Amino acid sequence: MTKEKEISSHDMAFVYILKETKNLNQYFSKYENDKLKAKLKEIKKDSQNKQLADMISYVSDMTTIMAVSVLINT
Repeated sequence: MTKEKEISSHDMAFVYILKETKNLNQYFSKYENDKLKAKLKEIKKDSQNKQLADMISYVSDMTTIMAVSVLINT
């Protein structure tokens, strides 16, 4: 059995941006996609990852704002 490598906060931020822009499937298999989504949920719940969780929330909010702006302007 191999031990999973720890994913850096920069990589997780990138993964979250890919997820929010619906590009995660383009770069990762279904299995990897599911593992990464589970890891993102885990990070959000872990109090030691407060800064990363805040960044994820910020990206989520900005994505929502951009989507609303596009819908309003079209």
